[in-house]
Amino acid sequence: MNETKEQKLNPLTADLWGLLMNKQQIKLAELYEIFEKRGEQEKNIQKAIEILQELSMIKGSNGKGSGDLLVKVQNVIGKEIEDLPCLGCQALEKCGVGENYSPENCNRLSLWIRDLRKKRQQKENED
Repeated sequence: MNETKEQKLNPLTADLWGLLMNKQQIKLAELYEIFEKRGEQEKNIQKAIEILQELSMIKGSNGKGSGDLLVKVQNVIGKEIEDLPCLGCQALEKCGVGENYSPENCNRLSLWIRDLRKKRQQKENED
């Protein structure tokens, strides 16, 4: 059975995110080296990086003085982003506003947002 692009990409994206959450930042060359040793193709690694960038979960920057490109975790909303359902979604590649698969019609995303709001409200009430 042939794997679809989404099936092959989503586990890689999740693995890449897991590595970055542990390290917080890593040299781009080192990131490629790690995943190429696992048998991943460069184009799939690049696509996984692009997905995380599009979700504003990571950003690239130049290493201070070294000239190395770094990939860093962006703490946009905190630890809650780790549970973002989009990362493991089979429809991620096809998802977009107004498309058949869209964030505005996604039950999993809606539940995640509702739970996030509830947790934040509870935290505000405790403070």
